[in-house]
Amino acid sequence: MDMKAEVDELKYQYDKAVRVRDNLVKNLERRKKLNLLSSNEEESLRDDIAEANSQADDLRRKMRSLESQYTRSKHISESNEKAPWEA
Repeated sequence: MDMKAEVDELKYQYDKAVRVRDNLVKNLERRKKLNLLSSNEEESLRDDIAEANSQADDLRRKMRSLESQYTRSKHISESNEKAPWEA
């Protein structure tokens, strides 16, 4: 898999993790509002939200790092393609 495809895949995974986290937060708020949560269920949901947030942060770091590597390698290859007298 080339670097651009890896970046796109990480973006997809990151977006998915953010959607999961947001859905968990909405679910928690909705169930609290309707008084449908026990303290154990609330704690479990909060743990799930923290885990999803951690996963999203990790994916974002990986994505940014890979994007940076991709951009650097692209600039290096473009500069190497130029003739020395054009620099």
